[in-house]
Amino acid sequence: MAAHLGEWVNLALRWVHVVTGVAWIGTSFYFNWLNSRLAPPEVPEPGVAGEVWSVHGGGFYRVVKYTVAPGSLPRTLHGFKWEAYATWLSGIALLVLIYYLGAGVYLIDARVAGLGRGAAVAIGLATLVAAWVVYDLLCRSPLGKEPLALAGTLFVLGVALTWGLTRLLSARAAYIHVGAALGTIMAANVFRVIIPSQREMVAAMAEGRPPNATLGRQAALRSLHTRTGGASPPERLAPPRSGGRDGGPGARHGSARGRRGGGRERVIRGRPPHSRAPLRAVPLRGAHLPRVHWGAEGPDPRHAGRHPRTARADPDRSGEDAHHAPGQCDGHDGRGAGAARPLDSGRGA
Repeated sequence: MAAHLGEWVNLALRWVHVVTGVAWIGTSFYFNWLNSRLAPPEVPEPGVAGEVWSVHGGGFYRVVKYTVAPGSLPRTLHGFKWEAYATWLSGIALLVLIYYLGAGVYLIDARVAGLGRGAAVAIGLATLVAAWVVYDLLCRSPLGKEPLALAGTLFVLGVALTWGLTRLLSARAAYIHVGAALGTIMAANVFRVIIPSQREMVAAMAEGRPPNATLGRQAALRSLHTRTGGASPPERLAPPRSGGRDGGPGARHGSARGRRGGGRERVIRGRPPHSRAPLRAVPLRGAHLPRVHWGAEGPDPRHAGRHPRTARADPDRSGEDAHHAPGQCDGHDGRGAGAARPLDSGRGA
């Protein structure tokens, strides 16, 4: 029951993340287009910086942008923030559900670094916090007034972050955290800078004070960074369900994992065919490729060392590659050259 509930929560979070991410990126694209199409109004108006005429859905629209603010507040003022908040919250929830709760499978790679679960999770969370702090300090420094220099510095820091994470976490987790760091910067821009600046400008107008144009320019700069950062689709936080690269050419329901040269016992991670049950780690010894035979308690021990379909015993492998897993197909048993490929030869590349 718990496994099925986890799958439904996973699915719901994915859909929320994708839909809210599309809404956030859609509004970002629209305002990018809007700012690039602004033109001086045909009839000059006091305080108006530009206007855009458009037609959509059978209606005509006129959008006006003020240099600072209008002369008076309208009765209804629309804003955009919940798309950013919902995208970030659902993304963090997926990060915790998949990578932090499943750190032993998806976050840690013992071949990269011998980290414990707590240390790996701490590195992931520290990455998100540090990314925002460094970015915010750079924007508030004199470098923030030089767009090209700021962009170059952030690019170099992003490359350094990527390199560092690939030396600590699994490859997939490293790149996911780079994307999560970008998403954190974008959402924090909205929460910490853009919305507070807009709220202060609205409050000033409501009290009869002139709005602070500096706050408007600061919010516009961060908004530009956020819209630029949102040009890529939301990251896919969930790992693939089948083996693919790790499991070799024939891995259909799992992926082989292990350490070269000894250490932990090699296992194959998989699930029964046509099942949505959670992945299970099965000892590699006795497991057949391309399909693992499952019984009520796991792999069927009756098939160890036998042909997966005819139950014909494998021929004697004495003198063959000693690095083959027990029960793995040999090249001379009539099943083709592809079946002779070892899972993990145990020898360095």
